[in-house]
Amino acid sequence: MKRIFTIITLLATIIFAGCTDLDDVYRQLDEQKDKLAALEARLRTVEQLMNSANSEITSIRGLLDAMNKKVSVVSYKELADKSGYELTMSDGSKITLKHGAKGEKGDQGEKGDQGKKGEDGITPVVNVKRHTDGLLYWTINGEWLLDANGNKVPAEGKNGEDGQQGAPGANGITPLLRINAEFHWEMSLDEGKTWQLVKDADGDPIPAQGPKGDKGKDGQDGDANLTITETDDAIIIIYKGVTYTLPKGKTPLNPLSLVAEYNVNPAGDGFVTSLTACNVSGYFTFDEAISKFSDITISGKQYHLPSREEWYSIVPEDFYHVQFQNTWSYNDIRETLTVQGTSITMMSDFRTGVNGVSYALRYKVTDLVSAWRYEYIKDGNNTHMKITSRSLKGQPGVTVEDIAKPAFWSANGDNDVTRYFPGSNYYWEGLLGPVGTVGYFWSSSLKSSSACLMSFDSSNASSYYYGDLNLGISVRLFSSGD
Repeated sequence: MKRIFTIITLLATIIFAGCTDLDDVYRQLDEQKDKLAALEARLRTVEQLMNSANSEITSIRGLLDAMNKKVSVVSYKELADKSGYELTMSDGSKITLKHGAKGEKGDQGEKGDQGKKGEDGITPVVNVKRHTDGLLYWTINGEWLLDANGNKVPAEGKNGEDGQQGAPGANGITPLLRINAEFHWEMSLDEGKTWQLVKDADGDPIPAQGPKGDKGKDGQDGDANLTITETDDAIIIIYKGVTYTLPKGKTPLNPLSLVAEYNVNPAGDGFVTSLTACNVSGYFTFDEAISKFSDITISGKQYHLPSREEWYSIVPEDFYHVQFQNTWSYNDIRETLTVQGTSITMMSDFRTGVNGVSYALRYKVTDLVSAWRYEYIKDGNNTHMKITSRSLKGQPGVTVEDIAKPAFWSANGDNDVTRYFPGSNYYWEGLLGPVGTVGYFWSSSLKSSSACLMSFDSSNASSYYYGDLNLGISVRLFSSGD
């Protein structure tokens, strides 16, 4: 709108001035368009510069926090665009580190009276450096970053802990950068409340963009100094010339990961190869299941037939808590179950029948705290129950209401664990019930003349049902090792 108004105003001025040379009118209009295009390009560059600088600060802050809080690196992976790595920490946080990239060619400068060559836009190189007092302080372009009083800005506190704005040197401070209307860099040391100019070693403001000119120079290569090295017990990261040594941690245990991915095959000596097919699994009586699967090694890994309490760790005992059609809410439900041979009593919250799906926040206030999603998927011979679980260790603010939203599951699912349970029904006196409807799975736990089962149908799922010992039922094994 501003562009149209400018052109109309210019045209009106020319007409009222009595100028009738249309070629001159078009020339001036073209000059206006060129200037507007150059200004838009300059503003885009400013935004990119600010995002890049603050992203670098966030990455460094994450590494410092990880060191000071003694947080370990659970895993790391290369970014999809090969531009760096994403670290997953033991508290559930993530840190993104990027390689330096080759600078892009400078944008076309605005035409000026002198026609001088444009200077480079300058992205300040923000980093940290250890002072003689043993603490890390922020630097800019290799020089100490100074506050309004000329004091160095600490990146960590004397006690090694990060903090909010305080007396210089007392707490770790995270600077925030922006570009002002004069295209100079400014920084805030109090989370954006106040701002001050960023100055170079000579005390001059650092420009974010060169003055008017014909053409900018090619940008310089970025800092590509990012290396990650593993030892037996540590991850050593060299980022922008600074070495960060972080302990290597284990991925938080997810109880669902202990469940084998596939059902046992008809021969009882291995697994089927389909996750959801209802007509390929083996069927075993209780005595056969106990005899064959109390302790079995398949492909070099040890498994066993799970107890009733172990099934509770995956599917709750009470069918009220996993409902696919009824919408109910339960909070602080007490559960006692077994994970890797250890009995655990904990509390869980449930939200059932949310668009045909049941959700749960289980293992509250334990290291196994996790989000759960239970789905009944009707698909003919591939009808199955799908269970997805995500560790929430280090994420205390997540509620069951958050978990029950689709947006929760559409992001940050790198460490999700998923298992599929086919609806293979059971054999009774030589007859197989209709497959693709319900699923039953043996436990090793007896009750009189029956044994506990994990079961599901289109209405609910539970680990409460008991079945006749002579039924032919599917077997899903649990891992016996770590």
